[in-house]
Amino acid sequence: MAGNKRGSHAGGAMILVILVTLYLVVFSVLSYATAASEACAAGLTAGSAAGYYQAGAQAAVILAAIDAASAGAAGAPDIHQFLLQIQDTANGLGVELAEDGDAVRADYTVEISERSRLLVTLALPFRPDAGTRYHILRWQVETDQIGDANEVLPFPDI
Repeated sequence: MAGNKRGSHAGGAMILVILVTLYLVVFSVLSYATAASEACAAGLTAGSAAGYYQAGAQAAVILAAIDAASAGAAGAPDIHQFLLQIQDTANGLGVELAEDGDAVRADYTVEISERSRLLVTLALPFRPDAGTRYHILRWQVETDQIGDANEVLPFPDI
């Protein structure tokens, strides 16, 4: 009878070791999957930030060119002539111009990625205030909707 008690204790200990090992394996796989998905998300975030800053720099270059063109057109007799003098520079940069009261509105878009873009709207006053040749009305990121909000996304490969 003494032999049976030892065998049952050894069997219980063996089952406990197997269960602990199984738990450790499951939790290590889950930890690895979480780390892999967080690394992927961090890479996407870094790529998005880099794309935004590149688009912002490109938008600033366009803004500087439009500002220089509007400064050169400052002697125009009326707003229509002011717009016409800026038009050549704007057309070369992909900027749309329109009269908007006593100012010219300039709209342009800079691509950030295939799903997002930077939208910029400027107001170029015909008779600018002292030191203010433009007003930024919009500097906004627009992103396409990727899919249905209830859509289940696939689990990342690990």
